Amino acid sequence: MNNHSFPQNDPGTFPIEIQEEIAACLLTNEEKLKAAVGLVEPKYFDNAPLQDIIRILFNYFEQYRHCPSRDHLQTELDGLKDRQMCGELRTKMLALLYDLAAGSSLDYSSDHLTDFCKYQAIKQSIIDSVDLLQKKKDYEEIGRRFKEATEIGLGKGDLITKNLGNVEAQEIEWLWPHKFPKNKLSLIVGDPGVGKSFFTMMMAACITSGHRWPNPECAVPPPTRGGLAAHG
Repeated sequence: MNNHSFPQNDPGTFPIEIQEEIAACLLTNEEKLKAAVGLVEPKYFDNAPLQDIIRILFNYFEQYRHCPSRDHLQTELDGLKDRQMCGELRTKMLALLYDLAAGSSLDYSSDHLTDFCKYQAIKQSIIDSVDLLQKKKDYEEIGRRFKEATEIGLGKGDLITKNLGNVEAQEIEWLWPHKFPKNKLSLIVGDPGVGKSFFTMMMAACITSGHRWPNPECAVPPPTRGGLAAHG
């Protein structure tokens, strides 16, 4: 049995082989299944038998909080209405998933699952937007669906963190050397009446006219256009 690795160089591609491995991982790993609840949806799989299996899997887990047996899944699949038309395909897919789980090392992290779900949701929102645009010109609904897709995996109130070990150091380009960097967020704070507004206007004057900064060792800033927003 071939062991498909999760795409590393191109994390935006999820062929059916990868989708099958994700499903096999969820079928047989209770910890991964628990993490997938509320994140993975059956519609994210491109294969109808896979969708049916995942739907039954989540329904069972929601009720009993553990992975169902293979026999239970097969019984549920056999009970679907279109058994005569699709029953054999579902049975073959279920067997394939358990073969994958037995013959491959499947260890998809929550980040992998989030990438998969986000990609599939964005792809579907783009497909749906064509229909919405042509038939209804419903720009608001198009924007809503795309926004929902891009926010998958990020719950309300979640803290967004970044490992500083993965941040590449960059040389700072200064507007006012060693005081105000270019293209960065800077704060001017102080008690009321100490001159914050006048200081800000002085900076704006220097930037737009090319006057020297107050400390004589600093170079004259090149004149440029600027915008000033007041905050009461």
